[in-house]
Formats: sequence, structure tokens, C-alpha cells
Amino acid sequence: MTVLHSAAVDEAGPLLEKFATSSGRVLGWFGVALGLVMVVAEPVTADPANPVVILVGVAVACLSWVTLVRPRAAAHEHGLLMQNMLRDVTIPWSAIERCRVGQTLVVSTNEAETFHGLGVTKSARSQMREQYGTSSILFNFGSRRGHKLNSEGGPSMARGEYIAGTYTSYVESRIAGLASRGERGSDGDLGAAPVVAWAPLPLLLLGIAVM
Repeated sequence: MTVLHSAAVDEAGPLLEKFATSSGRVLGWFGVALGLVMVVAEPVTADPANPVVILVGVAVACLSWVTLVRPRAAAHEHGLLMQNMLRDVTIPWSAIERCRVGQTLVVSTNEAETFHGLGVTKSARSQMREQYGTSSILFNFGSRRGHKLNSEGGPSMARGEYIAGTYTSYVESRIAGLASRGERGSDGDLGAAPVVAWAPLPLLLLGIAVM
């Protein structure tokens, strides 16, 4: 339903590629399932049903979806869409200056703005292994500084030529490549500013959870 879309989602345009999320998303769906089981099972197994148990189940399901399931990042025709817990941001490809994946997906723009996305993350253990381990020498496609765009066409992995290394390195390279190679669908977004907007659906679910 478009009524539940934020302005940032509408601005992003057609989907090009969804980036895989962390294992926390699985835990989130488990929380959603657990909450729904509590809501459905309580009226069936208890006589009379305890409304507190039902309300707790609703809260668990809503909070699990908002905090763990909803966050994600995706490449769209007009820019990078990062959906966090309660807000969305679309960053036009022409505005992206640098991107890297750490504890969050960090994207810097040519206007010195920095945006964080919770949809793609790297564990502290993975960061230390890439920084100090042998894998950082053999497969370090994305350094801690991230992929900085240049006028020479961007990283070689930009179109998904993912052969080795980490998935987060691929995400960095894919975003950098889309931005540097001008895959925007049209020139209409040139010079456009990022669009940040509250997302109606998670706000609604959060309101239900705290009622």
C-alpha cells in the first residue's frame, strides 16, 4: 500500500537489487512468530484468556519486526535506499561520495553529510579479522576507509563480479560502482539532495507496541 510508504521510498524509484541483511533478521522473524503464537494460543488454551499475555505477544511481534526485520538497504534506480527502524533515507547516486560497512552501512555525500543504515552490518569480530588477520591481506577489497568514488569508473566489482572476499566488501563495491558509473536511469537526480522521511508503518506498529 503506497499510503504506508515514506517519501524516501517513493523517491527511490524501481528496485535494482536488495542487499542481504545480517543474521539478526532471522532472530527478528523468530520474535514475530513467537509473538503471534502468544496472541493466537492464549485464547485457545486459556479460559478465560489473559489479555496481558495477548498484549505482550503483540508488543513482542511489533518490536521484533521494527528493530530486527525492517532495517535493510537496497539499490534503486534513483539512489540508495536505507530503511532503518523508524526512518528511511534515499541518497541519489550522484550525491554519494564514499561508502563503507562497519557496525552500520555508512554513506557520505559530496555535501559532507553522513548517513547510517542498519540493514547491512559487520560484526566486531569480522572487522578485527579483516583488519589484523591474513584475510585482510588476501581479500581486502574494501578498506576501513571504504570505497571512495573517482572519475575512472569506480571499483571493478561494481556490477556484481563477486568472486572472493566478504559480502560486505561486495556491498561497498556495488554501491560505489552504481554511483560512479552513473546508473541512475535518467539525469533527473543530478544535484539532488538526500530525502529523509519518517516511515508510517513502523511508527504505527511502535505505537501499538507501547499502548
